[in-house]
Parts: sequence; structure tokens; C-alpha cells
Amino acid sequence: MPRPSDKAADEAPRRFDFAAVADLLVCPVARTPLVQPDADSLVSCDPETRLRYQVEDGIPVLLPDSGKAVDREEWAAIMQSQGRDPDTGQATPA
Repeated sequence: MPRPSDKAADEAPRRFDFAAVADLLVCPVARTPLVQPDADSLVSCDPETRLRYQVEDGIPVLLPDSGKAVDREEWAAIMQSQGRDPDTGQATPA
């Protein structure tokens, strides 16, 4: 029988450590880098597709048909907030 403290630990939401794998993950459709604007999603840096993928229970759902299009204005704001060019999605020099 699990102890109460074990059960509480099992129910804690899992966190996705994007920084640890950012160089490995790409958009499954455009094959471009991804950024993490919030804890619950990843966004493709491709200005044509502008896809958002959900992070569920600490696991990114990166299936090609699971991405949802983001409108151009929201995508540009996300890119800018992540230090990327709001027109191209390319990383801007530091």
C-alpha cells in the first residue's frame, strides 16, 4: 500500500525541461527549431506553418497532425519574446 507522501508525489504535474533538449527537437512538419513560450506549448520557428504543439503531462506531443496553426500576429509576438526575428523566426544575434 503506497504511503500518502508517495501518492502526492505521483500526482504532481510533470515538468518538461525544454532547455535540456532544445537543440534536439524540431518541428515535425517544417523541420525548424521550436521555442517554448509557456509551460504548456512549443511553437515552430517556421513563418509559413506557424504551428503550436501542446506539452501534456510534461511530454511534448510532436506528431505532424497535432500542431495547430497560430495567426501571424501572435506568432510574431512569440518569436520576438523569444529573442527571434518576428518576420523570419531566425535567432537574432545576442
